[in-house]
Amino acid sequence: MYYLELFTGQFSNSGSMTVWASFPLSRGIGVIMCIGCFCMSLYINMYVAYSMIYMYHSLGARLPWNGCYDWWQADTTVCYIRKAGVTTCKAASLRLYHRYKNRNITFGVSVNSSDKIIFVPHRAYSQEMAKCVNATKSAAEHFFWDRVLETSRGIGDLKPMKLDLTISSFIVWLQIYVLTSRGMRCTGKVLLLTATCPYIMFLAMLMRGVSLDGANVGVSVIFIPNWRSIFTLECWRMAIEHSVLSLGIATGCVIVLASHSDFYNDVFQDSCFIVLLNFVWGLMTSTAFFSVIGSVAANLNISIAELYPEEMLSMAFVSYPEAIGRQAYPQMWTMIFFVALFLMGLNISMILIQTIMSGILEQFPDYREFRNELTLLFCIVAFLIGLPLCTPAGPYFVKFLETYFGAPFFVVAALLEVLSYSWGYDSRRLLFDLEFMFTMTPSILYKILWSFMTPLLLFLAIVVHIIHFEYTTLGSYKFPLYCDLIGFLLVVVVYCQVPLWAISWVRDQGFKFDEAIHPAFTWGPEDPALFNAYQARLRNRGFVPMHSRFPVRFVVPEPSAKSKTMPVIFAAEPVRVPYAERRRSSVIEQGPSERVWTLPPDLPALDLSNLTIPLPKAGPRPVAHYLPPPPGPRGPAIQTVPAILQRIPAPPRPQGPQVRSFLPTLFPNSLGPQFSQSPMRYGLLGRLFQRRPLGDPDEVVLANIPMGSPGSTVRLGPAYPQQPHDGHSTSSEHSSSSKKTKK
Repeated sequence: MYYLELFTGQFSNSGSMTVWASFPLSRGIGVIMCIGCFCMSLYINMYVAYSMIYMYHSLGARLPWNGCYDWWQADTTVCYIRKAGVTTCKAASLRLYHRYKNRNITFGVSVNSSDKIIFVPHRAYSQEMAKCVNATKSAAEHFFWDRVLETSRGIGDLKPMKLDLTISSFIVWLQIYVLTSRGMRCTGKVLLLTATCPYIMFLAMLMRGVSLDGANVGVSVIFIPNWRSIFTLECWRMAIEHSVLSLGIATGCVIVLASHSDFYNDVFQDSCFIVLLNFVWGLMTSTAFFSVIGSVAANLNISIAELYPEEMLSMAFVSYPEAIGRQAYPQMWTMIFFVALFLMGLNISMILIQTIMSGILEQFPDYREFRNELTLLFCIVAFLIGLPLCTPAGPYFVKFLETYFGAPFFVVAALLEVLSYSWGYDSRRLLFDLEFMFTMTPSILYKILWSFMTPLLLFLAIVVHIIHFEYTTLGSYKFPLYCDLIGFLLVVVVYCQVPLWAISWVRDQGFKFDEAIHPAFTWGPEDPALFNAYQARLRNRGFVPMHSRFPVRFVVPEPSAKSKTMPVIFAAEPVRVPYAERRRSSVIEQGPSERVWTLPPDLPALDLSNLTIPLPKAGPRPVAHYLPPPPGPRGPAIQTVPAILQRIPAPPRPQGPQVRSFLPTLFPNSLGPQFSQSPMRYGLLGRLFQRRPLGDPDEVVLANIPMGSPGSTVRLGPAYPQQPHDGHSTSSEHSSSSKKTKK
């Protein structure tokens, strides 16, 4: 999936909206991506705001989450300091639950965890609860939930906004506007710094963590698998959801980032490198986290389950700060951790906002010059919409957005995306596009993966998620039923964008479904030379011809002022020779003669009177050798294709498209897929691709085109254009038909 999104974005230089010109019926998926990115940006920015508050508290002489201090108004009846030999009754109950949850005991003392209740023996319960304390929260938990967030009793318990959270959220959105208002080029330069720093910081924390006493207790949790869990569908569902979310699949971010790459970029190696880097990054951060947690658990003689939280928020802002605060130089390590967390969240937010703005500007291209103002307006609106997340009920709203616009949401979007590409756009066209880009024949493995394996795995993940559906909870708080109903309705409304946009597209096509399922005429490479070569290759391979607005492939740049003619290369179009004409031909090699070339019927701004068109070769001989001469006089003979190509200059390919008019002056570095200087011919793709012979021509050259006024259109006649035979007679029947024509 990641390779597919990288390839389509780079191939078309399109964002999350215009990339669906490949299959316009699925344009609504681009809308789903933008809405999902917007909802994700709301709660990601709150994580960044929390990190800013913790960065501020890390500057003090004492870390507030290391003790129940009066200066931050800790409640000593609730707060306790985690020490060796001190355990809470809640932790003791949880320990009993994990010890007896797999035993079938029907009589004893009831112990619960979340919504599940089991029975434990009376004696074990009395021994475990004898030395527990009634405090319910550690200092780190009490500080985060009751001091930083001031969490209310429920999602309906709205209170005034917290000033520090509101200011932090405003600063985050202001930073995002400054870093994204100038477009992707400015954002890319910022990402070079902000994306590499977290890797260095977490590498330092990893080295520190594995050097602690007892770190092996935590590291063993990662590298020693629980085979009972591995062989469950729930484990694989979570793995698929994590892979989709961590790689940014179906968010549109990958497509937008790839759209700024060069057409010849080695996208396969990029995808392999990024996927491998994502795996190494997850392994590194997990090891850095669990090594510190394991060290604390070993020193306190408690299980890791007591320190490992159920919520993602508690993992980042409770468990790890509490554990790292027990080490030497705690202020330095906590500052490093929260700066890395801040930069990671800021990177994700910048990419999400760039994806959203790209979709908006692609849908409304007339406002591209107002990108700065639109970005400012969007950030202001998003900040105002996110204000409820700054209230004491904010953690519940964050959990709500995580649940319904998190990983499961994007798994469904990924399923719709891969089905649209493999079955709507057609996997054969995907393989053809890969061949055009890399000048190699792709492996059938891609078709199997995109058409069958990937949709099947995503579908199974969705089914398992529905079977194991649980109502939304935050700790011990269970959300009201209406919250889950509202979340479900919101998701349904968002996914209804797919059929709504499909109906709109069919209506725009005059309710002609046969035309609506074809790619839009704008689909293809952004560079006009590549665009026309792509269309010519489509016709050569027998795919549905696309409506070309740029039939001209190459015009000699800046022709001589004295010359009144210029050579022009056109994207040729294949036609099939009638069966009767093939039978009349005396040529033995009938295979290559089934497809020959003709010009597009409409050519702009050209006078084609009295010209003979030299055709490319079909097999070992020119196409004209396979065709009986049509009636009518021939035009003057002109030079052959190789001679013309030697005269045409070959300036370097520019950085961007050079479309200035309907009949553009183009600067391609060559004339079809055979021109590609792509590094993909060699390297990692050598095992997955087979070399394709580069002798298939797809151009027609006219050497002496009178330069007429732009805007006129000339329609060619129905007869096949001819090429001089250079003194070679092909057959007696061929010559006899020529004599009849002269008579």
